[in-house]
Amino acid sequence: MKYITSLINTEIKSIVKLHNAKERRETNKCIFQGIRTIETALESGLKLDKIYITQDNLKNTINLFNKFNLSEKLIRIVSDHIINKISTLKTNPGLVAIFYNKKFDINKLNEGLVLAQIMDPGNMGTLIRTAASCNIKSIAIVEGTDPWSTKVIQASAGTIALVNIFELSWSELLEIKEKNKLKLYALVPQNGYSIDSIKKDNALLVVGNEGNGLPNQWIEDCDRPITLKMPGNTESLNAAVAGSIALYLTFCKNI
Repeated sequence: MKYITSLINTEIKSIVKLHNAKERRETNKCIFQGIRTIETALESGLKLDKIYITQDNLKNTINLFNKFNLSEKLIRIVSDHIINKISTLKTNPGLVAIFYNKKFDINKLNEGLVLAQIMDPGNMGTLIRTAASCNIKSIAIVEGTDPWSTKVIQASAGTIALVNIFELSWSELLEIKEKNKLKLYALVPQNGYSIDSIKKDNALLVVGNEGNGLPNQWIEDCDRPITLKMPGNTESLNAAVAGSIALYLTFCKNI
């Protein structure tokens, strides 16, 4: 293990750069923060680059490393002001870990979830967490926010490491749909079919943008529009709430 005391240390500078999406894509690295989130990533088999901790987190970190048979050479002990510099959280997490993102061939996409133009990191993270809880492995991201941003990772409670993230365009999705014989079900607020009409085998549930929903052409490209029937008088549900309910009813209703 190694001690770092300077904010201008090259490792610290490189972590700060990971706050930027371009740097994350170029380095194929991302930031996980907090013991539970980091443990979830390790349990998934995500490859750890290094972990930066404060002194009072050393014991828990060593226990964690022993559990996963990791080398203590990956541990960096730093001060609170360095953790505050490299973390994106308002409250000092005490542990900041750098992991390598998992990359997946889009041709391997199968039944699961499509997040189409989802821009809010909280909504994306919540939907990823719900998908992971439903044991859904495939999540396609189409023109949305960066799924490996710290806000998405934290909102997913680290469960993004448990799923397969495919980033692709809508046209690429349609090509994979035909190639892999998948069915696209567009979640729409009104005038769609009942969710009971979905056959979960080979199904991709498509959740659209928080404010604008799905483009009309994209809805037409799908095999069927689906609407959650609500007995109240509300106009529509939040994207994360609606998507989570639809995911459960589609993939877990027979459990």
